[in-house]
This record gives sequence, C-alpha cells and structure tokens, in this order.
Amino acid sequence: MARSTPLVLVVDDNEAARFARVQTLARAGFRVIEVATGSDALRVCDEEQPDLVILDVNLPDISGLEVAPRLKARRRPAVQVLQLSNTAVTVADRVSGLEHGADAYLTEPVDATVLIATARALLRAREAEIALADALAREREARRIAEEADRLKDEFLAKLSHELRTPLNAIMGWMWQLRRSQLDDEARMRALESIERNTRVQAQLINDLLDVSRAVQGKLEINRALVDVEAVVTGAVETAAARASARGVTFDVSTEPVFVSGDAQRLEQVVGNLLSNAIQFSAEGGEVAVEVVRSGFEAVIRVRDFGAGIDADFLPHVFEQFRQADGGLSRQHGGLGLGLTIVRQLVELHGGRVEVESGGAGRGAAFTVHLPLADPSTSQSEQPVGSKSHSDP
Repeated sequence: MARSTPLVLVVDDNEAARFARVQTLARAGFRVIEVATGSDALRVCDEEQPDLVILDVNLPDISGLEVAPRLKARRRPAVQVLQLSNTAVTVADRVSGLEHGADAYLTEPVDATVLIATARALLRAREAEIALADALAREREARRIAEEADRLKDEFLAKLSHELRTPLNAIMGWMWQLRRSQLDDEARMRALESIERNTRVQAQLINDLLDVSRAVQGKLEINRALVDVEAVVTGAVETAAARASARGVTFDVSTEPVFVSGDAQRLEQVVGNLLSNAIQFSAEGGEVAVEVVRSGFEAVIRVRDFGAGIDADFLPHVFEQFRQADGGLSRQHGGLGLGLTIVRQLVELHGGRVEVESGGAGRGAAFTVHLPLADPSTSQSEQPVGSKSHSDP
C-alpha cells in the first residue's frame, strides 16, 4: 500500500535542476531521495521502493527512455514514472516517452505548481491501482475459500450418506431375517444385539449433527454444576471399555480429584469423543493413556494414543468441521469427522481450550483439555456431580 507520506525519487544528472525539484517536492510535503544516474535509479528503486520516480530523459549512463520500462517491471503494482526533459520536447518525444512506460511526460521549464499537481495526480492513480489489486486479491481468496468450503461440504454429504446407510442396512438386514427366517435363540440374540448396536451408532451420528447445528446457531448450551472431573473421566473410560476391548486396546488411566464448574454430561461427551478418536486410530493391541491432573488454576485432561498420528500440515485443521485428513485421520477409519469439532465447541463453552500434538504420521497424537477450576466461592452445599452414563459412544 502507498505510504501516508509518499516517497519520491528524483533522477537527474543536472545538480542544480535536481536540487530545485527536491526542494519543491519537500516543501509540498513529500519525502524525497535523489540520484544522478539511471543505474543508481534502478538500484535505489529496489532498495527504497518509492511511490513515484521523476525521471530525466537524458542521463549520463542509461537513457531515461530505457530506465522507465525497467523501473515499471520491478514493482507490482508498478511505480509511477514522471518523465521530464528540457531537450526532448517535441510531440514525437512525448509520444516516445509515454510509449516507453512513462505515466506522464512534462517538458522544461515546468512550473512548480504543475509539477506538484502532476505528482499528486500520479500518486492518486497509484493508490487506486493498489486498492484495485488488493480488492482483486481479496476476491480471489474469498472465491478460493468458498470453493474449498463447497468441496468439503460435498465430500461431507457423501460421507454422511454412506455413514447413515451403513447401520441402516444392518438393521434392515436383520429385521428381514427376523421376519422371514426361523432363527434359533442364539441367532435371534445376535440379531437383536446387532440392531441395538447399529441403532445406537445411527443415533450418535444424528446427535453429532444436531450438536454441530446447535453450535453454528449459537444454541448449544450447558447446565453448570460443581463437577468431579475424575468421576467424569472414569465414567467415560468405563463406557469406552467395550469398544476398546473389541480392538484389543487397553487404557492406562492416572487421575486425581479435581473440580470444575460445568456440565458433567457434556464433559463426559468431550472425554468420550477423545477416547473414541484414540481407539479408532490406535493399532489393534495398542494402548491409550488417560490422565487427569491439576495444573495451576486449571484442570487438565490428557488423552494420548500411539497410533496413526497426524501429519503436521493437517494439525491446524483437526478441529474443523467437514475436515478429514488423507493420512493419519483418514477416511479409511469411517465416521463423520465431527467428534473433535464438538469437543472444541463444548470445551470453549466451559471457558477452556483444547490442544493437539503429534509427532507426525505413525507417531500417535495427544489431545489436552484445559478447564478453569471451580471458583473457590462455590457453595459448599452444592454436591459434586459425576457422570455414570454407560451408553455406547
């Protein structure tokens, strides 16, 4: 962008004429630098990046007609060039100067007021050119962001369709078997367990969608009470135990009593989503470390796995909705990719923050939730709330 006080470079080998122009421009409020040769003009233009160059045609080393296009090519948007001459004064000379890249062409002698007015007109043109370039750049960036959002949304909708159909197909398949086949007790029990399990999966998908929708509309709310974080995490671990066992994943849990003001059910959802993510991206037979500690004025919950890991390029996008990485957090693991988005939204509603670390693909990931401790002035009669829900995640 143009400076608030424009910088003008005066190029003229005639010392007296150069001095007079410098003084005229300085009195008009411009910052001015001066050189005597075309080569110095090119060098100083690179170093100082002036807004306007007032350029004599007849220079001792390089013709001003040659310097002008080279100056214009060095900057984007290009520096404004005002060509001056006391010898090349014919109409043909003016045409040649303008065709060689000058934005204006004046012949000597030039009245000081004309020089200043021309300089200001050229600087206004430069400001308009810069503003237009900035607007075009913003428009291009906005279009790129919109196109990327549309692409991610289309991919998400395709993923959503698949994820919703998968449990529905299982439910419908077993319902068909129950209606049309003579199943023994064991098969009937297996059918009912599968229907129940897939119904819960679909319900969780719908709940995640509703939570994200509520958050976007600013309607996601929490019911605050004094919460025992240790009890919440223990409950979430117990709930996730069956799924972890099915993959041969074990938990290494280390907790200590710590209390926050929050919604126990929503905090268990936070921990449950982090555990679900850790199990999902752990290798079979892997381990997930879960820790609850007090650190300063914060309760800290850390969930670490040693599995797929997250590429460095994707780390800044982990908590964004509609985003799934090609590696690490990859599509081959299924799910809508909304669990971590919901984690961030719920943690922020509690006045906390969530962070993620990973050494890269194949090196696991650690998610750390920071929550402010409960206010010491909280009523002692208020009983700590822990979550004992054992529903499937």
